[in-house]
Amino acid sequence: MSIVFETIGTCTARAVRRVEGYTAVARGLHGRLDADVCVCDQHIDLGVDYVTAAGLTSYICPPNPALAEHPTVCGTATRYTSAAVQ
Repeated sequence: MSIVFETIGTCTARAVRRVEGYTAVARGLHGRLDADVCVCDQHIDLGVDYVTAAGLTSYICPPNPALAEHPTVCGTATRYTSAAVQ
């Protein structure tokens, strides 16, 4: 497994949510976590587009207080496998 960190978009606001990208596993909506994007409330669609472009199932997490403790910029993306995210 490889881990790739990248930034999508140009927003510099503090991220308050995560959009996760999953590869479905037999009979389950959520299977293997392959990517996530931390986003501000105005760029949730950007995160969804990022994970669905790779053919992954997106899940929008509720607001995450932990992101306030560890400030993250909107658009910070992580890929956990070789999923072809463009």
